[in-house]
Amino acid sequence: MAKLLAPKFCISEVVLGTAFGILMGPHAANIFDPRSWTTNVDTLTLEVMRVVLATGLFAIGIELPRNYLARHAKGLLVMVVPTMAFGWLICARACSAIVLFPGL
Repeated sequence: MAKLLAPKFCISEVVLGTAFGILMGPHAANIFDPRSWTTNVDTLTLEVMRVVLATGLFAIGIELPRNYLARHAKGLLVMVVPTMAFGWLICARACSAIVLFPGL
């Protein structure tokens, strides 16, 4: 349904999915209430988001053409390797700051 509404109203599927989730959630229609499943809502949210992210990435990978990776390998390497290295450095710096300054 989102694929039908998104182009007609120039709205992305993410916005429509978020709006649908809010409407079905405990603050609107109360059809879907994950807080009633467990007292540890943070862990539940983390695990649900992992499943959603893995499913979305798998779907995107399936939709790519067969030889996409071979044709775009150089561009992907140029973008991904430095980005991942820079992200690793930022995360390492943040972790060392937390170890050095535990009250931070």
